[in-house]
Amino acid sequence: MKPEKLPKLAPLLGPRHWPFWLIIIILRCLIVLPYRCQLFIGEKIGKVIYHLAKKARLTAEVNIKLCFPELTEKQHQRLVKQSFQSAGIALFEIAMGWWASDKRLASLMHIHDFEHFRNALTQGKGSIILGTHFGCLHIAGRMFTQKMQLAVVYRRQKIKVFDYVALHAYHKHFQRAIVREDLRAMIRALKDNLPVWFTPDIDPKNKASIFAPFFGIPAATVVIPAKFAMKTGAKVMATGYYRRDDGKGYDIFGYPFLEDFPSGDLYNDTKRINEVLESIIRKKPEQYIWQYKRFNTRPGGEVNPYKLAEQQQ
Repeated sequence: MKPEKLPKLAPLLGPRHWPFWLIIIILRCLIVLPYRCQLFIGEKIGKVIYHLAKKARLTAEVNIKLCFPELTEKQHQRLVKQSFQSAGIALFEIAMGWWASDKRLASLMHIHDFEHFRNALTQGKGSIILGTHFGCLHIAGRMFTQKMQLAVVYRRQKIKVFDYVALHAYHKHFQRAIVREDLRAMIRALKDNLPVWFTPDIDPKNKASIFAPFFGIPAATVVIPAKFAMKTGAKVMATGYYRRDDGKGYDIFGYPFLEDFPSGDLYNDTKRINEVLESIIRKKPEQYIWQYKRFNTRPGGEVNPYKLAEQQQ
């Protein structure tokens, strides 16, 4: 079952879309390079982006200073630079997630504690698998699909060409692709006993959220996992996925279902999810996407840290 129709190609063939198609063609060609070569080139690209993308660099600096106040200024800057190097590699990982063969991905996959993923398939009421926005998110998703049927929840891309290509890849590789706003489709997937992969570490910018601590900072946080667990009886578990330091692929970890979850207290449940995600991020913080304005929505009257940083420049 496909909950959403695939977009049509014809409206995206006009000249104004050609630069984006050129990027897609380049990415498609680059995945034929040896994996270690991809890591090397991606890291170099990330270093260039670090110097050119001033706004993204400022966002990463603000996030890392807020989330790791215990680090020195030198350590902050080192982590910012590492995060951009990881972001450069992520360009290749996105492409690999879209187009690489199952055989090639299998050679890079190292899954640990798979029994927890297996448990996600035997609940009868579906399962919610919590993910985080690491650079290797897309390639990890493809690796999941080699081991289990999975529904993925995605956000639409602003650039329509990228959205078209990404959505076609999701429909090809996942059992279902569900746009984040389609709450009914998520519930249907859970009722059909499908594990639903959901990344809640975003600023939802809407009423379906509450402020809960994330790295000790009040952050607007989606309540969907806790609410859906209450509504459907689905179990909730987390997963971590990391690029290996030895250049030999990816470690993917499954974690046990959250015990006594949901508790019925929406704030405490949401806070607990943030704590779980934070613990996963702290294991490899340099691979997390810090260029996203996670703390953009603030409690009433509180200063926006990104606007403040821009004013102080």
